[in-house]
Amino acid sequence: VLAMVAKDGFSENDIKSSLNTIEFQLRETDSGRDPKGIGLFLATLSAWNYDRHPMDGLVFEDAIAELKNIISQSGSAIFQDLVQEFLLGNTHRVVLELFPSSTIEADQIKAEKDRLAWIKSSLSPKEFKDILKDAEYLQEIQNTDDTPEVIATIPMLTLADVDRKATEYPIEVVGNAFQSGVTLITHEVESSSGIAYADFGWDISNIAYDDIPLIFLLGQLMKEAGTTKLTDVELRQLIGMNTGGVFVSTEFLGVWPEGADDHIVTSGNNFRTMMFIKGKCTSDKSMELFDIMRQILLESNLDSKDKVITFLKENLSDLESSVPSSGHSYAARRIRSHYSPLGFVGEKTSGVMSISSKKVLLKQANEDWPSLLERLVRMRQIMLSGGRDGMILNLSGDNRVLTTIQDSVMNFLQNQLPAVSDPPPPPLPDFSVVDHPWVAPIRAEMEQYAPIGDEGIVVSTQVSYIGEGGLMYDYGEKVPGSTEVITKYLKTGYLWETVRVKNGAYGAFAAMSTTIGLFLMVSYRDPNFL
Repeated sequence: VLAMVAKDGFSENDIKSSLNTIEFQLRETDSGRDPKGIGLFLATLSAWNYDRHPMDGLVFEDAIAELKNIISQSGSAIFQDLVQEFLLGNTHRVVLELFPSSTIEADQIKAEKDRLAWIKSSLSPKEFKDILKDAEYLQEIQNTDDTPEVIATIPMLTLADVDRKATEYPIEVVGNAFQSGVTLITHEVESSSGIAYADFGWDISNIAYDDIPLIFLLGQLMKEAGTTKLTDVELRQLIGMNTGGVFVSTEFLGVWPEGADDHIVTSGNNFRTMMFIKGKCTSDKSMELFDIMRQILLESNLDSKDKVITFLKENLSDLESSVPSSGHSYAARRIRSHYSPLGFVGEKTSGVMSISSKKVLLKQANEDWPSLLERLVRMRQIMLSGGRDGMILNLSGDNRVLTTIQDSVMNFLQNQLPAVSDPPPPPLPDFSVVDHPWVAPIRAEMEQYAPIGDEGIVVSTQVSYIGEGGLMYDYGEKVPGSTEVITKYLKTGYLWETVRVKNGAYGAFAAMSTTIGLFLMVSYRDPNFL
């Protein structure tokens, strides 16, 4: 492959797509959940650590302009030369071959025991006693609370240091925006660096409960299998050339009646189920972004057996390999599945329980593709036949961005959505006061597959992930804000000291769900079984 790239180079669209994606990421400076300042500081380290000026890690305009100029003159040649010089012509390389072993765990345990036995045999009686004394002293320190004098040396914030008024950003909600029937939600921020963020969502409560395991597969096909007019590669290039990324996701969210206190424990029966196409672009590319969303929504290619089989195999492999490494997440998900319909849906779609359902789908894809395709096509038809009152367009950006994209938004809502059926569908129920239609079958399955009780999941790993949880508050009770303080204290204080410091686990966590009154604790990479 590398030799072919060095000889033939990359296509013009491949280069445009990659260059736009990199430039977008540099302009956006997305630091995730961290403050933007931390993201900028870390960017300086990419240069500063190698004795370059810190600003070299932040300034990119000249480098991007120079690269664009080179590409305009010589096309793909610069990349072909780099591949030839640093990859094909580079003799400083390592070839690593991995071979599976059915005895690796036993071999590792034996090697560890042999190593410890050798170390012990090499110690004199005095050295051995000194190690025991050091261990006892360490345990004594761990079990001794810090004195008030020591604690007083730690810098602390007081309540007077905390601004009691939270920052509020303007949120505008417009029903039936531009006479489209769609709810438009706009979040204006101080600055979005010229970038518009758009999430278009639609209700999927009309999908049959038995088809829930297919939702993730439908989302992957919509994003990654191309459309009726574009191959998967062409769609990927189109997204890369015009946007900072387009994603398809599913959201299951608890809802409350308008004006209700969201700290009152609910029955767990009131929630929204939605699928979203989420994208971001510079404001001058908003028309292209919304057209890509339209193609993904209406024209995605579902008849792709090979893609489906690949998606399922990859997803199964990811699930089966992540349980031993992220068992705390799966333990927490299992606990939640015992107490609420939403928790059970989370377990059914992405927990341990989903492994068996995905294996069933893989078997059906291999042996009876037409029937699986029929289910996928029917799901999309049912979703698109829903009313506009179940659709939401969420926009975020600064004032200039939101003003610039206004015409694109209006065109999308008025001209690019599925036509309203005749006769129109019934109004969407208010799920904040009406049980979601999946609740009854979920409750039935919960009794069968998630009865409240102790359980264990056996995986091949040398560490454990222990989780424990239960209802602290009953339906209708109010969960006070003080539970957040207690949970934080347990997580960063008692659990940290006891589970991690004293007993050797890599981490410990606690969480409180105000929706259902559930409190849970989990340990991460825990050497202890119980």
